[in-house]
Amino acid sequence: MTSKKFHPDFVLVSLSLDQVQSAVHHAMDRTKEIVRQFIPKKSALNHLETNYIGMLGELAVRNWAGIDEELIQDYTDHKPDEGDLDLNGKVYDIKTEAIPEKWFLKLQTGGIRKFDPYGCRVFTEKHYHHIKKYSGGIIFCSLPVKDGETAKDERIRESLLLTRDIMITGFISPEEIGSKNPTWYTPKNPKGGRRKYNSKNYIFHHTDLTPVRQILK
Repeated sequence: MTSKKFHPDFVLVSLSLDQVQSAVHHAMDRTKEIVRQFIPKKSALNHLETNYIGMLGELAVRNWAGIDEELIQDYTDHKPDEGDLDLNGKVYDIKTEAIPEKWFLKLQTGGIRKFDPYGCRVFTEKHYHHIKKYSGGIIFCSLPVKDGETAKDERIRESLLLTRDIMITGFISPEEIGSKNPTWYTPKNPKGGRRKYNSKNYIFHHTDLTPVRQILK
């Protein structure tokens, strides 16, 4: 992270080199065996990188929760898993987002506004049918990417491989997701302007999330 300041409700997890290497291994296997279900337009990440940061988020939450067992997943049935983590008898999905540094720093301190770019965490309506599998809900994680940097091939760029600090911003329950109406648009800014998402999404400002520490209480 380029700044040590971050919102008190967030959790910062530093991964080891071994965990990063494990994320690379699992991301390569997942990319090989599972067809990508939803490809956003103008995505800053390629398919492999998307799977890679997903694994970083999963490892970060496991690390934070004190789960020491080796991550074992089998992708040869070509199907997504039934949830990423079982904590206190509830199953959680983990969503990890790569955010350009300029906006990541605003999120990190809690200063990002809901109408700013990357101001809301999102869950696509296309995946709502999976919610029944996640009895605990969705845990959101974030990490920074260099401003203006984009993927150019099916490799993991060096700057991502060097990023070991993952921020857990909080979680949202299935009931809270179900109480929302999905939208094509970001919240309006003070001038009434808004941007259109690539898909219809359930959206959550970080103030809508429950601190992840509540899961272990």
